[in-house]
Amino acid sequence: MSGNRAICEASISSPAVGIGTTWMGMEWPPSKREAYVRPTNDEIHAYLSNAFDILKTIEAQDSRVLDLKLMIDTAPGYGDAESRIGSCLQSNEYHERTIIATKWGEYPGTDGNPGHDFSSSRLLSSVAASKELLGRIDILYTHLTGRVGDRESIRVLRDIDVCGTLDSLRSDEES
Repeated sequence: MSGNRAICEASISSPAVGIGTTWMGMEWPPSKREAYVRPTNDEIHAYLSNAFDILKTIEAQDSRVLDLKLMIDTAPGYGDAESRIGSCLQSNEYHERTIIATKWGEYPGTDGNPGHDFSSSRLLSSVAASKELLGRIDILYTHLTGRVGDRESIRVLRDIDVCGTLDSLRSDEES
């Protein structure tokens, strides 16, 4: 038995353990910004190392659980989280034990609030920048939060140019 489950038609499986990384690159949660203490790179490295140690412990305790991976969920909208995670992963042996999930469409705004750009050109530049910082992308989400609204979310999901760009990116990865 594996600790992973198939995800639709994709050739990856979901991990038993996943982490969110908002707090690694920006003040979080928004309602308690005054209490936020920015973690150091050493603290982020220790956090990720601990997560991988948990995977090893799970595997050691149950021989039916094989090849667990850690899903790391991040986004350009999380400040410099992608850069900090990418640096940590390059400096350890665990890069291959990860599933890297990131998003596109939401970005740090100049006023402290997130900005949004769901154009095909921004999709392409976002994917290129995230790949550069993280080394690869295994799962790409469209970052549709409550700030975007239902009508805009539906418009983005139906946008022919965006869908074509996403399809082209997927085809490029498969070849």
